[in-house]
Amino acid sequence: MLKVLSLCLCIALGCGACASMQWDTSQEKEKQELVRKQSQQRDVLYLKNGSIIKGTVTELIADSTVKIQSADTNVSVFNMSDVQKMVKETGGDEPVKTVISVLLGYGVTEGYNSGFGVKIGGISPEGLYLGGTFVYHLGTSQTVSSYYGPVTATSNVYLFGVEVGYDSFPKRISKTIAGIRPYTGVHFGIYQVTATSSYVIKPATVSETRIGVPVGVVLQIIPNNNFAVGIDTRYLFVIGDDRGEFNSLSIFASLSFVF
Repeated sequence: MLKVLSLCLCIALGCGACASMQWDTSQEKEKQELVRKQSQQRDVLYLKNGSIIKGTVTELIADSTVKIQSADTNVSVFNMSDVQKMVKETGGDEPVKTVISVLLGYGVTEGYNSGFGVKIGGISPEGLYLGGTFVYHLGTSQTVSSYYGPVTATSNVYLFGVEVGYDSFPKRISKTIAGIRPYTGVHFGIYQVTATSSYVIKPATVSETRIGVPVGVVLQIIPNNNFAVGIDTRYLFVIGDDRGEFNSLSIFASLSFVF
């Protein structure tokens, strides 16, 4: 009889210990889930100009300023008078933003001259940019004398490419937001020269294809989250261009739309 009671007592104690362990495990999981949700929470500033700034508020002075730090440790300071509201949100998977930029500018290097183009790409929540670009430079036109009369030679440049860059966290300048995007990539250039003459029925065209590596930076003023204006400056290093005939410096005005 004593052995039976002892066995029952051991079983009861074992079950109680198991139940206690299960309860402790359940509580630990709840704590971990709460910590995870709290770690995903972030402060969000909605500015009166339409911009949305996300990060962690590190300093708040009532009726004066608020200081917010982004995930990449950049810190921005805003006047409270510019803030419409400030809330906490649970961070989830943000969608990739689509950016379409229209370019209009000038290639400083001879043979490029005025140009226009477009960029289409995406920006991840972490600020990584990946996109494609197309630029057309009007080139130059020159008339020379020949045995058969005047000949006009017109040059132009077509550039296609893939670019990768990084959008830094916007900085506050006065009452506007400014951002910067350094980038590089691979460009394919078609350099074309067309010769025409009143004595020749069909123009003669010569073209050459080259590969280059752009090193550039985009400086932007961001009035709101869906629109930006700025300057896109790049230097194109053309592979195999030992004499520097194809290397170019270009400066463009940039108008960007974010979706």
